[in-house]
Amino acid sequence: MTRNRTLANILNMKALAVLIGITIIIAVPFSAADAGTIKFKVKVVKAAREGSGFDGGLAKYKKQLMNWGFRSGKIVLNDNFAVNLNQKHTIKVAGDIKAEITPTSVGDNFIKFDFRMLKGGKVAAKLSYRLPIRKYTIIIGPAAKSSNYILIIEASK
Repeated sequence: MTRNRTLANILNMKALAVLIGITIIIAVPFSAADAGTIKFKVKVVKAAREGSGFDGGLAKYKKQLMNWGFRSGKIVLNDNFAVNLNQKHTIKVAGDIKAEITPTSVGDNFIKFDFRMLKGGKVAAKLSYRLPIRKYTIIIGPAAKSSNYILIIEASK
């Protein structure tokens, strides 16, 4: 009887282990590898410290831009795109200025990405960001004559 009870206990433990394994597979949130595509909305803005007036599409950012000393701004490019983790997307900002965005990981409420600004093929800036989902960051790029190119970046899953 003891042998039968031991075999029954072993079978019950194996069945329990299988159920626990299935539960873990179902309950664990998706991994970064399963994150799919990351969606980005990027506005490239030509902003100046003189003049007055901002495009209507900049109303949400106007106060912050003015706090940084900009008095006017015009959206020159809206680039909405989706990329997989570790896949680079290049944005032609203006002339020989390019920006590269590469998402590196996804959390419950944030997206991490690497950002590089290139001018004439040389790296002008290289940064890593941890951006809350559906929030934005503003990156002031290099100057071109009397204005700066600014990138406003928003990301979501």
